[in-house]
Amino acid sequence: MKAPCQQSLFNDEPPADDTAALVSLPKGKERLSPAQRTFNRLTERIRRGRDALAIWDAFMPRFQARLENELRPIESDIRAAQRRFAIELDRLLTANKPGKGLTRKRRAKVRGVLLDVAGALLRDGPDAEMEALYDRHSDVPHAIERKEDMDLAETVLADILGEDSIEGHDAQSIEELLHHAGERLHEAHAKERRSRAGRRRGKSDKIAQSQALAAQQATQSVREVYRKLVSALHPDREADAAEHRRKTALMQRANRAYERNDLLELLALQIEIEQIDAAALAKLPDARLGHYNAVLQEQVQVLESQLQAHTAAFRFEFGLAARDITPQRIDQALSERIAAARTMVDHIERTVKKLEDPVLRNGAIDEFPEPEDDELDPWELAALAAAFGSAPTASKAPRRSGRPGRRRR
Repeated sequence: MKAPCQQSLFNDEPPADDTAALVSLPKGKERLSPAQRTFNRLTERIRRGRDALAIWDAFMPRFQARLENELRPIESDIRAAQRRFAIELDRLLTANKPGKGLTRKRRAKVRGVLLDVAGALLRDGPDAEMEALYDRHSDVPHAIERKEDMDLAETVLADILGEDSIEGHDAQSIEELLHHAGERLHEAHAKERRSRAGRRRGKSDKIAQSQALAAQQATQSVREVYRKLVSALHPDREADAAEHRRKTALMQRANRAYERNDLLELLALQIEIEQIDAAALAKLPDARLGHYNAVLQEQVQVLESQLQAHTAAFRFEFGLAARDITPQRIDQALSERIAAARTMVDHIERTVKKLEDPVLRNGAIDEFPEPEDDELDPWELAALAAAFGSAPTASKAPRRSGRPGRRRR
């Protein structure tokens, strides 16, 4: 089956509106002061962050559309093919009694694969037919196995991450339990960071007062820029209709920027209306630039948090290092997953046809893996717990299919 060509999911070009680039201090004959260099460095970081965020914002809706339009239908095809496969395996075991038709070794292989396939389908959600089929061939009913595995998962997570990690959960699967534990751990880490910050503040009232004063001065600096813009842009002072409309639009931009505490946008507006220029900015005293830099640093942190929220969900799902999480690499990984899903559907359908053919049946069964008798592996679960515990959980990661461990035979 040939995969259709896909439209690019991202735009490699940076946004046309580059506010941060408009607001930077020019290098003259004299060397820039530390505050001036910090100002330029922060505006550049904001520019890069906004460019990256704009690319992610354009990418995410298209990525979600591709999930729904390409991957989800194939995943439905896989489940349908797996159900047909499981039903055919059940038919072979039921129709070919021990000692007749299938050898003992082949029956064991068919049974092992049947329990794996039916178990995987049941992890996707309730399925009365598959559960009845599973129970017919398993030594332990599926409901009991599921409870035992959840009990084991709770024990492992409590030992590794602490009892608080599973407290109050209503998870119905190990994946949901892992996600719950990850969120609780993330909350605990955030609480501890706040507590440490509070202890550090409590060590020195002078430092706390200095920080509060710096924050107040930074806020005052932003307010002063905004007030200057308001005085120049207030549309009610304009009798000319066209100029009234222009100033109304500019005033709306100023209001939105002030609400977001977006100093760069406010400064860019000042430059746009020729209220100031880059040379005037360069003449500002370092103390004022220091206040500006405090605001810009906050904007950098907000941008970095927004970028992390976009990328964290893909970290575990696609098994990528943080430096590799880009729209281009995610697009490639999604294409690989779609191609693998199509291959899986084709393989299952070919296998079912072979099982239906008495001439090809035994050869198909001989290609099955040897049955194993492993229970849910607590070490593998521990590794997953560590991965979930260390990964950011600001937004829920896309659901993985399958989970560790093979079912008891």
